[in-house]
Amino acid sequence: MKRPIPAEIKVEPTREAESEETAELRVLLEQLQAELEKERKAKDKLEEELARLKAENQRLKALVSEKASPEDGHLRFPVEKISLGFLTGGADWDEKEGDDGLIVFLHPQDREDDTIKRAGKVRFELFDLTQEEVVVMGWDFTAEEAIKNWRNFPTGYQFKLPWKGSPPTASELILKATFTDLDGKDFIATKRIRVRLASE
Repeated sequence: MKRPIPAEIKVEPTREAESEETAELRVLLEQLQAELEKERKAKDKLEEELARLKAENQRLKALVSEKASPEDGHLRFPVEKISLGFLTGGADWDEKEGDDGLIVFLHPQDREDDTIKRAGKVRFELFDLTQEEVVVMGWDFTAEEAIKNWRNFPTGYQFKLPWKGSPPTASELILKATFTDLDGKDFIATKRIRVRLASE
């Protein structure tokens, strides 16, 4: 005699099983919320750092702009001294015998000896030591004229000074440069130079 096939038995979840599932979901939800909060804080921190870097970048741009300006910023980064570049000396422009004048590299400098772009009047005087330091010739530039001689490379003023009248009779000379800033303060630098005479 065949036994009857029992009907499918359905097992209803107990309250205990439902409670465990709910607890697991709650834990997962809390973990997800914790991760989201962590990411939010990290994002806020990155935004704060980005804002700080932008502000620092703007400050540095303003600093560089002020330091490079010929008129502005002269109070914050004033000229402390001037110097004459080592390439300053006689110059031959016509490729004939003897120099035709001087090429002068003038550097206004701040307290850190950095060359800074500043406007000012410039005067050059050439002394002949064999004639009891007689000024043999001079050149004058207004602030407007001088700034046209500013070069970014090499950084500084670069002046081309042709001889006025007859060239010097001595090859060993002293060049004196006077830079007068916008406040009327004078800065002086001197340099012994050598020029090539037509007879040499």
